[in-house]
Amino acid sequence: MGQRLVERAPGGRRVALTRAGELLLEHSAHILAHAQAARADLAALAEGRLGTLRLGVFPSIAARLGATLVQELRRSLPQMQLSLVEGPSDTWLLQRLEAGELDLAFAVLPLPEGPFEAVDVHEDEYVLLVGADTPLARTGRAAVLEDMRDLPLVRHVGTVAGEDHLRRHGVEPRFDYVSQINSTTLGLVAEGAGAAFVPRLVMDPGDARVRSLELAPPFRISRRIAIVRHRHRRNVPGADELVSVARRAFESVGLARAPSQGN
Repeated sequence: MGQRLVERAPGGRRVALTRAGELLLEHSAHILAHAQAARADLAALAEGRLGTLRLGVFPSIAARLGATLVQELRRSLPQMQLSLVEGPSDTWLLQRLEAGELDLAFAVLPLPEGPFEAVDVHEDEYVLLVGADTPLARTGRAAVLEDMRDLPLVRHVGTVAGEDHLRRHGVEPRFDYVSQINSTTLGLVAEGAGAAFVPRLVMDPGDARVRSLELAPPFRISRRIAIVRHRHRRNVPGADELVSVARRAFESVGLARAPSQGN
């Protein structure tokens, strides 16, 4: 760089950045992001992967939409192969996307800082999941705030936004169980361990042991799901088509289409 970037204290044990070093550090994240994007594009070209789209999906997307996404993209772009990579969370997926190991990934908005750009594809509303034989399931009405005040809950990891929403409306959630896996949450609710405040996408519509109750205002809340790409990638064939495919896939499993907009 032609400038001193670090200062060493006497003895050489302590090192501090100079102002020039601090300035270079601010640029380094962008430099690294461009380098990773270039490496991913060149690797795809060298390996002949221009006809393969590596898509990161979190568990509820994989369970509800995985097969539909593959089939829909095959119909739209028969020359394109879709490779689904399931990760434990969207945070994990975004790390792989930034490193060039994925071409696109599903994630919940807002995104963390990074070289990302997103297209909003779905609004996923929260529901109250209850056992099919509970009094609340038999009411036939939407759940209201009063239903939640003394209701034991199964805390589903990843639903912090819903919990914060309850607290803002004067309800302190009471959690008797904590689960990180969708099927475990469904099983606990079915066995009477409590109810669960979860996004609709987590639901298994074929599970007769549980019921999902709509949430009445002001209890209603949702999360936005987007398809994310690396901002500096130049070679992601099929990316635009996948947005349309994803919206059709959400509709095909009975979930409403979100407004088309960038973010």
